[in-house]
Amino acid sequence: MHRIQFIRSIITLLLILEISGCASTTLNNRRSPAWNEDDRNHIPKPEGNSEDQIWDIIDHYFFYEIGKALDIGWTMRKIGYELGIVGKKEAVNLNSVDDTPNSSWFTHRHGTKRLTTDELIRGPDMTDGPEASGAITIIKGKFEGGSLGFIIIDSRGDKYVLKFDGPGWYEMASAAEVITTKFFYAAGYNVPENHIFYFHASQLIIGPKVMVPTPDGRKRKMTREDLAEMLNSQPKRKDGKIRSVASKWLSGVSVGPFHFHGRRKDDPNDRVEHDDRRELRGLRVLSSWLGDTDRRMANTLDMYVTDENDKSYIKHYLIDMGSTLGSNWGRPHPPKYGNEYALDLVNISKAFLMAGYYEDPWDYTDSMHYESIGWFESEVFDPEKWVAVYPNPASENMTYRDAYWGSKIVMAFTDEDIEAIVKTGNLSDPIAERYLIETLIKRRNKIVSYWFSKVNPLDEFHVENSGSDGYIFRFTDMALRAGVVEPDGNKYTVRVTNLRDNTVSKIKLADDNSFLLPSTRKSNGTLPDFEIEIRTQRGTQDLFSKAVGINIVYREKRKEYEVISIRRES
Repeated sequence: MHRIQFIRSIITLLLILEISGCASTTLNNRRSPAWNEDDRNHIPKPEGNSEDQIWDIIDHYFFYEIGKALDIGWTMRKIGYELGIVGKKEAVNLNSVDDTPNSSWFTHRHGTKRLTTDELIRGPDMTDGPEASGAITIIKGKFEGGSLGFIIIDSRGDKYVLKFDGPGWYEMASAAEVITTKFFYAAGYNVPENHIFYFHASQLIIGPKVMVPTPDGRKRKMTREDLAEMLNSQPKRKDGKIRSVASKWLSGVSVGPFHFHGRRKDDPNDRVEHDDRRELRGLRVLSSWLGDTDRRMANTLDMYVTDENDKSYIKHYLIDMGSTLGSNWGRPHPPKYGNEYALDLVNISKAFLMAGYYEDPWDYTDSMHYESIGWFESEVFDPEKWVAVYPNPASENMTYRDAYWGSKIVMAFTDEDIEAIVKTGNLSDPIAERYLIETLIKRRNKIVSYWFSKVNPLDEFHVENSGSDGYIFRFTDMALRAGVVEPDGNKYTVRVTNLRDNTVSKIKLADDNSFLLPSTRKSNGTLPDFEIEIRTQRGTQDLFSKAVGINIVYREKRKEYEVISIRRES
C-alpha cells in the first residue's frame, strides 16, 4: 500500500511539473471574452504541403502511436489519467467562457445563433451550381480518389469538379456529399459548395489537353468513346440527364492539406497544435453523428486566400464528404466503419485469443435497407466508442468538455432542421429519405444523452434587471432542454461570492433555473461583481454533479451584468 501511495505521489509531482509548463490563464482581470482569434494576419504565400495518403495512414497507425509512448509528458499524463489523478489535457484555443473564438478554422453559426431554414438549405452556396443551359468544357479528368469524374468549366467560366455515384448505388454518394456539406457548414466549418447537378452528356465538350491513363502507365488524349464509356454506368433520368455532384473550385491558391496534429511550419498564423484545437477535437462528435469515417489529412485542404481588406492568409477547409452517412463513395462503407479502425489490433487480438468465439455487435445488424443510403444505422451506434477508419490525433485527445461543445452543436439541429437539410440530397425514394431523417434524429439523441451526462450541462448564463427587485441570474439546463433527463426532480445548489466584500451566499433550487443575486445594491456608484458556482442533482441521485463556475461583472456604462468566464469541472 505504501509503495502504491509513493508511486502515485511521484506521478502526481511529475504531472504538476508537466501541466504547469503548459498551463494558461483564461480569466484576465475583468475583460470580456475574446470571440475572434488573431490568425488572419497577412503572410507571404507558403510553398505548400505535399499529400501522401499512404504515408499519412502508416504514420498514424504506427509512428504517431510510438511517438506518444516516447513522449514523457504524454506518458505521465496517460498514467495519471488511468489512476484518476488528472484528466486529459484540455484544448488550448479557448476563450474565458470555455468556447473557441471565430478563426480561419471555424465560424460560430447554428450552434450559437440559429440559421433560418433557407440559410440551412443554402449552406455555403454562393451559386446554384454550374450553368445548366450551356456547354460544359472538360479541362481535366479525375481518376484518383474514391470516385471518377472531371474538372469542368461552365459557360459562366466557373470551375467545378464533377463526381458520380458508384455503379449500382445511385444517389448514395452524391446525396451524402451534399447533405453532410450543409451540416458541416451550419455547424461552423469551412467547406466547398457542393450541388446535385443534372446534365445531358451532349453538353460535355472535351478540352484539347484532357488526357486519360493507358494500361501501360502512359497517357493519351481523351476521346468521345472514352467519355461514353465513363458515363455508361450512370443511369439516366426520363429526360435523359445524368446525376452528379458539382463541387465548386475553392477561391484562392491551394497550399495542400492540413494534418490533425502539429502545426504548419510555413504559416506564422498557425500557433496552436492542431490536436489541441477544440474545433478539431469536437469534430469527432459531428463526425460520429454523420458517419464521417474518412476524416483524415487527405480530406482536408488549406487555401491561401485574400480577403476584402487585401490581407492574404491560409483558410482551412474540410472537403470530400462522399464517405459519410452510409456511403464510402463508390460503394457502401462496411458495417465495421465507425465501430473500429480499418486495422484494429485490439479487436484482431480479441478474435485471435477467443478462437472465433468473439462476435462484434454489428455483425448481425441488418441496416442495408436502401441502396441510396448505404449502411447507416442508429441501434448499434455508440457515441463513446465511435472511431474513424484511421486513428485521428485530435479525436483521440477529445475531452468531455470538447465533447460537450460538439454535442451542443449537434443538439442545435431540430427534427425540422434535419429534414430540411436531408431534402437537399434530392433522394428519389421518399421512404429512404424518411429513414435517413429518422436515423439522424436517433443518433443525435444518443449523442446528446451520452455526452451531456459527462459534464454539468448548464449553459446560457445571463443576468436580467428586474427593476426594484434587483438582478436575476438565469441559466439553462441543456439536458432538460434536450429532453434527455426527466423534467422533474432536478435540484441545484448555488454558491454566490460577492467579490467586493467576499461574503458568501448559498442557495438551493428545485426545478428552477433562476435566483436573485444577493446584495445588488450600489456602493460608490457601482454594483459588485460575483463568482457563482452551481452543482446539479438529478432525481433520486444522492450526489451532486461537478461544478460549473461563472464570473459576472457589472458594466457601468451599459448598466448591465456580463458573463466573463465559465469554468467546467469534468
